[in-house]
Amino acid sequence: MIREFFKSAVIWFVYFPHGALLRLIGPRCAVLYMRGLTFIYWLFTFVGAAKRIRQAMARVLPEIRPDLRVSTVLRKHLVVKHQFFTEWHLYPTPRGRRFVEQTYRNFEGREHLDAVLARGRGAIILSHHFGMFRMTTPALKAHGYDTHTLVLRGTTYAGQTYGSVAQAVTGKRESVDETSGLNVIYLRPAAAFRTMVRLLNRNGIVALASDAMTGTHFVRAPFLGGTMLFPTGPARLAAGTGAGIVPTFTMLDGLTRHRMIAHPPIYCEDKSSDVVERTVLAYVKLMEEYTRTYPWAWWTWRRLEIEKDADGRVRFEVRDAPIQDDLRSTPEVERRVPAPTALNGTHGATV
Repeated sequence: MIREFFKSAVIWFVYFPHGALLRLIGPRCAVLYMRGLTFIYWLFTFVGAAKRIRQAMARVLPEIRPDLRVSTVLRKHLVVKHQFFTEWHLYPTPRGRRFVEQTYRNFEGREHLDAVLARGRGAIILSHHFGMFRMTTPALKAHGYDTHTLVLRGTTYAGQTYGSVAQAVTGKRESVDETSGLNVIYLRPAAAFRTMVRLLNRNGIVALASDAMTGTHFVRAPFLGGTMLFPTGPARLAAGTGAGIVPTFTMLDGLTRHRMIAHPPIYCEDKSSDVVERTVLAYVKLMEEYTRTYPWAWWTWRRLEIEKDADGRVRFEVRDAPIQDDLRSTPEVERRVPAPTALNGTHGATV
């Protein structure tokens, strides 16, 4: 009861009084202010704060990045998440939009997106719960690309706070989306898929995540020395429309610098299970490369369950975010896929 009250109070404060303060001081001051708060929060991690994240990192990092200390990765992880919240919360304001236009100028690989659009079949911007992922759409808009983003209505706090607080936070998140001027498609499995198909058939751009835990079919793919479930939705959407998948990563590179990196397109030529699986493996491999190189930028540490199957192999399970029942459609379909090859990171960025 006490823990639920405390968490409810903190989350309400972050989204409402604290959010109002961020809007008052503006994005550049807010970024500096949040860096200071993040450092204080990081100090508390040594006495138990963010315990779940630290434990997950402590189990995985020695296998994928033994050269990095858990405390260093955790500090950078908190920086990325808190700065993301700041920029996302302030984007609907005039100063927030100017901030994005001024700090997201570095767009590497935009020729890949242009080449996909030149085919006339639409483009799927495939982001991940990684880095400044929800800021990809505002950044694309600043570069002249009108994008529709698939968004999950709900909050991961719903099962940990008072229901009234969870509803208020969900409403606030929706308000930010609605006042941002961006195009949002809320997740309703069948309706959202039909909407995205129509947009792609008109040579539109749709943005969605490759590692979301809502969908209808999943592939258990090699990931970080173990395996993890990934939805096949992006690949099936590409197969049904002929759209090219453009994996895109939006990185924090310093205090207020950002890099958006678009990779060569991936095409899913037909709807057969084997082709869909190969497509999923292609973009999961790229995501793994980034996660190994920048483990602090991966958002999913807090929701990670690390288990072992009967054969002693590591399985990563991600706790799904509580959402409205009528939006949920997640029967699991697993298929065995080959082991990954060694991956080497090649894209430099700093936090």
